[in-house]
Amino acid sequence: MESPQTNVSSNQPISDKEYPEDGFFEKYANAILWTLAIFMVVAVLGLIAYQYGSLMVTTSLVARAQERYQSGDYKGAIADLDQAAEWTPDYYIPYYVRATFRLEERQDVDLVLKDLDRMLEIDSSMKLGYLSRGMARKWKAMQVSGEERAEWLAQATEDLEFYQEFSSVTNYNAWNAVAYARGISEKKVEQGLEEANKSWEMLEREEKKFPSKEAYEIAQSNVLDTRGLLRFLNDKHDKALEDFDLAIELLERNQEKILKKLEEDGAMEIEVERQTEDLQHMLAVYYHHRGQVHEDLGHEEHAEEDFKRADELGYSPKDGIF
Repeated sequence: MESPQTNVSSNQPISDKEYPEDGFFEKYANAILWTLAIFMVVAVLGLIAYQYGSLMVTTSLVARAQERYQSGDYKGAIADLDQAAEWTPDYYIPYYVRATFRLEERQDVDLVLKDLDRMLEIDSSMKLGYLSRGMARKWKAMQVSGEERAEWLAQATEDLEFYQEFSSVTNYNAWNAVAYARGISEKKVEQGLEEANKSWEMLEREEKKFPSKEAYEIAQSNVLDTRGLLRFLNDKHDKALEDFDLAIELLERNQEKILKKLEEDGAMEIEVERQTEDLQHMLAVYYHHRGQVHEDLGHEEHAEEDFKRADELGYSPKDGIF
């Protein structure tokens, strides 16, 4: 059986109806190009609208997460931030806020580090990310030992040095953070003491920036604790005790005033509870550090009293309180 005949036989011309007339593409070129251009514009606008819409959703979720966290709903806040990160995986804010909440609540340091790594991968110019990651890496170091601890502490110090470098020259906290990291790692302690002294000098110049005398004196206690630790590690035991004594005095004298002021200003109960816990943990660290000096000097009774008080207030390096 013969196959069906086609119109492409050499002796059978192509019908005009089966092929476009000459000049078809030239005739409709402008229309085709305009159609393609309109399609591209619509596609781009659609992408922009989608991205803008996603960003709006993320902003709303982050705002709700902050409200939930402030009201004490930690799990609800994290759930909102999980959704926000899904909506805009290349936007750093959800990662930073989620890491901050977990860091404040001392919840899962590995997830904190994962979020901060991702945040800095997205935007390496966010200097606060280095401060937070430096703190998280110090916490991680307290959960391990030996060479692994030394490595985490080295990374923490590197982050804090980077934060210090890119912070204002009058930022006392940046210098204090680096100095404290050197104290915890017991590396470059002479340089750490110089940085602690510089932090103290900066803080004295910033007194008027604090909202109250109580807030300023609590900040002083924090720097005094750092300097005391570095003085101790530099074998300046008497000076270290002076710093720790004053740090404890300043914090104990002002913590109730700070908490009372929060209540008078109408702060939520959860906020007062968190501030109470933070101040107690600061005091726990101060007592522990002073106990170390007394122990090194052979003051066994004083050392035991300080270590006991530190434990009562919640001193626990593996839980981020150190």
